[in-house]
Amino acid sequence: MSTNPTLYPTEEEKAQLALATGRTCKQVEKWFFNARHKKMKFVPPSAADALEKWINEHPLDPPTKEEKAELISITDLDEVAIDTSLSMRRMRPNPNRNARQKQKRMKNVPPTAADDHCLLTNWYNEHRSNPYPTKEEKAQLPSAMGKTLKQIRAWFRKASEDQKKTKCVPPSAADALEKWHIEHSLNPPTKEEKVELISITDLDEMTIDNWFSMRRWRPDSRKLNNTDHLKSWF
Repeated sequence: MSTNPTLYPTEEEKAQLALATGRTCKQVEKWFFNARHKKMKFVPPSAADALEKWINEHPLDPPTKEEKAELISITDLDEVAIDTSLSMRRMRPNPNRNARQKQKRMKNVPPTAADDHCLLTNWYNEHRSNPYPTKEEKAQLPSAMGKTLKQIRAWFRKASEDQKKTKCVPPSAADALEKWHIEHSLNPPTKEEKVELISITDLDEMTIDNWFSMRRWRPDSRKLNNTDHLKSWF
């Protein structure tokens, strides 16, 4: 049986070791796993720091032969110890490294559904008197947001229906709901609070639910009063 200097035996070698030692393949795998852990534990602190620095600078790439030779000269470790330590350290969670990798991956990630909803809602509120985009605007919105024309039409149809449902709210009731909305840190009302709002506003539960549903997606002038990024599309 050949010697595997990286402490990662092949499947055939695992089977041969299991027969020779009277263990199962799973027990053999466990033994090598523990052996790799022990080997990593014996890495001196200065060498561990050097390896950790290298991993942070090269989060996804294994070292080339030249880089490995440089690490051997820096750490005074042999090739097996370096391979094992790097392998185990990559498996260990590292918040800083994970954050950098996530930031790198997120550069080309498209907007989320919530971002899209917010952009569409901003446009809808800016054109509340005539909330019907032209054919040109409907064609630009899908390409800018990664949606189909059918999805854009469905969104505006639902927004128009929701708006009709809340149109019948009298100004006094709307003021009472707005006041409650702000005083409760923009959170939706509980069942008990909803009963109280029904008694204050003389509205039914469905109308109150529709009002809060629309209000949650309406930009708060205290936090957001900027639709330049959407206007620039037109």
